[in-house]
Amino acid sequence: PAPVVATECANAYVCPLDAAKLVALRHIVEGLRQESGGQKSALVFKPRRWRFHAERPTWKSDIRWISAADEQTFRGLFEPLFAKLGIASLFSFLGDMALFSGFFVTRGHTRKTHFHTDFGDTGSRCFTLMTPLYDMADLRDCHLLCQVPTDGEAAACAPAADAPAADVPAACPLADAPVACTVAAAA
Repeated sequence: PAPVVATECANAYVCPLDAAKLVALRHIVEGLRQESGGQKSALVFKPRRWRFHAERPTWKSDIRWISAADEQTFRGLFEPLFAKLGIASLFSFLGDMALFSGFFVTRGHTRKTHFHTDFGDTGSRCFTLMTPLYDMADLRDCHLLCQVPTDGEAAACAPAADAPAADVPAACPLADAPVACTVAAAA
């Protein structure tokens, strides 16, 4: 497999994934429909009877986080995807990996950058993996950005010793990502 590369952004890594393994996910995202008789946030992919829950933020964006709404969807979709992409093996230098949650993250545009942290107080043991389902390289916005730490922060957030370094610009657009999964290094 292609190597995982550390960026100059605190605790951020990049790696190529086999896009062919993600193609079927486009069909799922494009096939999501509001569950009949359900709440606006309840979505379903009828061919597999997978159920999802969609959340929107309070800031100005059309972004939606679409998570498994039941165990059948999590175990039938996200767990096999995690295994098929070899995520645990790719990121093994960070420790043993376990999948805790899977999401589709969708958006078409942004009006303003919104820096935030997905996880706090985890001792850098919990990560978000995001990978695009479509080629977003030509888009002006909708890329994931990270902040380059100050010298003091960089020392505290240095990447794992055996993670190779990358030549990544200061505002590093890592990816625009309709797929995300939450993984954690085992304690």
